[in-house]
Amino acid sequence: MIFDTYEIKARYFPAVINLTLLYIIWYPTFSDYLSLKMEHIVNATVANFMGHTILLAYVYFIFLFSRYVSKTLFERGPLYTSRMLSLKNQELDKKTKKIISLKIKEFYNMSLPTIDFENKNKEDANKQREMIISQIRNDLRGNKILYNRNIEYGFARNLRGGTFISLITFLLLDVFFYFSQNQILFNSCMLGLCIFFTLFLCASFMQNKASKDYAYTLFEQFISLKK
Repeated sequence: MIFDTYEIKARYFPAVINLTLLYIIWYPTFSDYLSLKMEHIVNATVANFMGHTILLAYVYFIFLFSRYVSKTLFERGPLYTSRMLSLKNQELDKKTKKIISLKIKEFYNMSLPTIDFENKNKEDANKQREMIISQIRNDLRGNKILYNRNIEYGFARNLRGGTFISLITFLLLDVFFYFSQNQILFNSCMLGLCIFFTLFLCASFMQNKASKDYAYTLFEQFISLKK
């Protein structure tokens, strides 16, 4: 479905936040700049329409690529759920991890990699844990609590990716308007740079928290799962 709850909340909402900020911070001065540059070619109405079209196309670009940017740049290495399952990781207490381990054995006839195996074959150990996580997620498909956590994580991840794209865009525009000696648009882009940098930091914190919340919820729901 194109307009399911996940798509709306985790993908459309971050794009709308970007769009709103761009309209408030940057578009008024950019619209005037565009109208001035094109006053001898088209009338003000056409220039304004072109400005809106450019802005909407840019936000659609963010909608399409924010997830890819965030996953490529900020999700390197094992997933948080996989790291928590590592026997070397202390975030889950030993009792809970033992319950999870026994349940994995019962459900999938699989065992968590030992510490000795992980020390010698880190990549293979990560792959084994991720395979187990994939099995758990399949069994919890349709779980509403986990689904809501997934939306929270998707929203934070896509917001982080989208604000990073905007950061790079405003940085390039700042350089361009600095050398063009357009002080008004330079200041406008500097303001956008500061605001999107702040939002990027907030989104980074939100993503880290959401990944932990998702992992804890995944294991809590798995423990309560009946075969």
